[in-house]
Amino acid sequence: MRKNQITFVIMLFFLTAIPDAFAQDLAGMRVRADDVNLWHFRDNPALLGFRTQPFMVGAAYSTVDGLGTPAPFDFVSGTWSFGIITPLVNYINASAGARQTNWLGSAVPLGRVFSFGYAYSWGSGVAGGGQSLFGLVLRPADFASLGATLEVDGGSAPLVWGFGLAVRPLVFSRSWAPLLTLTADAHLSGGVFSMESVGARLHLFDTLSLRGWYDFPTGGVGIEVALSFGLAEEHAAVGSVSELDRWTVGQSVGFPVINSQALALGNRVLAIRDIDAVGAGSGLPTFLSSRKTVSLPDLVDMVDRAADDPGIRALMIEDLPSLGGRASVQALARVLASFRSKGKKVYMYAVDYAASFQFQTLAAEADWIAVSPTGSVNLTGQYGRGLYLKDFLDRIGVGVSNIATGKTKDAGNMFSESNMPEEDRRMVARYLTDLQSQALEALAKGRGQRLAQSPEAVLAAGPYLEAQKALEAGIVDGLQYKKDFEEKVRQDTAGAVFITSYPRPGEDAWGPSLFSRKVAIVHLEGHIVNGRGAPGASIGSMTADLLDQLRRDPRVAAV
Repeated sequence: MRKNQITFVIMLFFLTAIPDAFAQDLAGMRVRADDVNLWHFRDNPALLGFRTQPFMVGAAYSTVDGLGTPAPFDFVSGTWSFGIITPLVNYINASAGARQTNWLGSAVPLGRVFSFGYAYSWGSGVAGGGQSLFGLVLRPADFASLGATLEVDGGSAPLVWGFGLAVRPLVFSRSWAPLLTLTADAHLSGGVFSMESVGARLHLFDTLSLRGWYDFPTGGVGIEVALSFGLAEEHAAVGSVSELDRWTVGQSVGFPVINSQALALGNRVLAIRDIDAVGAGSGLPTFLSSRKTVSLPDLVDMVDRAADDPGIRALMIEDLPSLGGRASVQALARVLASFRSKGKKVYMYAVDYAASFQFQTLAAEADWIAVSPTGSVNLTGQYGRGLYLKDFLDRIGVGVSNIATGKTKDAGNMFSESNMPEEDRRMVARYLTDLQSQALEALAKGRGQRLAQSPEAVLAAGPYLEAQKALEAGIVDGLQYKKDFEEKVRQDTAGAVFITSYPRPGEDAWGPSLFSRKVAIVHLEGHIVNGRGAPGASIGSMTADLLDQLRRDPRVAAV
């Protein structure tokens, strides 16, 4: 991490001195089903599974001493608390004079639906010397969250079962659903059931959160205020408006990822580079392969999110490998067009542009295209070809019977024909001509004024095996080596900082929606066969049954 970024973190931590809450020191603050901030993870360790930031640190000062008695706000007599969250564990230390309490917890989530957690607390401030806390959270729908805990004291104290309920009544509007959350918490100990609190939380503008609650044991009304400024999150809380001497101050800072790019200052440029392959799925984990493979959905999603991020000013693509299918190329082109519509620029570079359709389609959405001075641009029209083995099989005495339901069913033609049948040729020509027309139309719209001739004439003169010829034709804007290309991007984007990591932010949504209609994604692979078929290998009656179920499901709007 660079020096200026370390300074930035320190400034965030210490200069934003608006109060922060430490939940455990104030009555009625416990919420077992609503994950609101770092300190509430002590209420139910299973809430750790739904954290929106993988890393977080925080500090708080409470105006109560180790026995819960009000203390002056002198940063000495009260309780200091420090917390840290990592992807694996959450650790909190509370210190009040000689009394020390340590809390260590972890959770195992299952998507956004279920999470199980465990925490152990120990120290002089814990009865019996140690205490285990088991927790779970179940979110069967996007409007309901159920929490439960079990406290097991190291001494002879009875078991304490805790229960929490959180409801989002504005679920009928997806954009308004997180605005209001209602909560209720209770516990069962020694056969006695007791209500603890009921409350409501308003989440406004992604920066302000207000929570109020009624505490049954004391009859008091408490208030919690939270402010979020980027990475920093700040709170103020008072346990009861009638006891203003019990409150806390502090600060917490979250980190999307632990690397310098998370804290990059200046105009960020998203750099898509050093990718070996783009696939349909995620592929092997990085640590299992020396090749860097990115899935197409992740790539498209990353560019789509960057388009809405005001801190990202441009997109830089270097030596993008083949995307494979033409539909994949068009999917990326659409999201590049959306990126540029926000007033942001797209830069492309490659040593060689080998995939013709990919170059034509993506070049139409680029503000600057550079190629290496020793490179080439394989600009050619679309074509198709096939391998036909009939003559070879005849020579070795192998006869083939090709049973097809129509003249354009060409799966067996490879073995039964000497060359491409006319029906097959017309079908492929119609398909490729349409694709080429789309590519030329996009190229004319995106680069028409920069081309030396009409798009059709430029295409007919290809391929451009000499980079200088490509520059003269207007299909590229510059002959540059990679370092020169990157310097061009820096000159165009004042204060440019290249980032290659842009992870998805934490998800604040709860479980699946029960009211909005869905688009079902059905992954199919293999030949159509008689019988049930095998998932991932062939398509049969099992697939037909699934599609029929989706057709009759009123919650499914499309497949």
